[in-house]
Amino acid sequence: MDALDLARSQNAYFDQNFAGLERNVATDLRSTDLVRAAELSTTGMAGQASRSLREARRYGVTNYTPIQRREMARNLVTTASLERANTLNNMYMGQYERNKGLRDQMMNIGRGLESQSMDALISSSNAAAQREMAGDQAREARRAQNQQTAATVASALIIAFA
Repeated sequence: MDALDLARSQNAYFDQNFAGLERNVATDLRSTDLVRAAELSTTGMAGQASRSLREARRYGVTNYTPIQRREMARNLVTTASLERANTLNNMYMGQYERNKGLRDQMMNIGRGLESQSMDALISSSNAAAQREMAGDQAREARRAQNQQTAATVASALIIAFA
């Protein structure tokens, strides 16, 4: 198997086993799930005014002046708006930090893969060079052995005919 076939088989293996995961992670990097959940949870603040009036009646406070009611309503709207803004801001920051952490993890994995692949290429290159050197040494040893055998045969013939 040559390098091109190996690369193709590894790419096919990746596509089969990890391509879907890679798409899911890429989608998660742009996720806004936390923010959407916070938006849904803050919509329930609209009934706060009626709850506040019921609680006041429970404690015997029933005769508000129109100015007091208007101020209470304004105060409740302001408080609800500020709580909603605070909740959404916290969720935006949480979502940003989550997405940033995931992005950082993916970058670290990518750096590790690059390093591992470079190490594998260097190791493969070294192995090929060692095989080539071993082949050269075997050829030289065979040639030296052939020369020694020829010299031994030649010297035996000289001694035999002398």
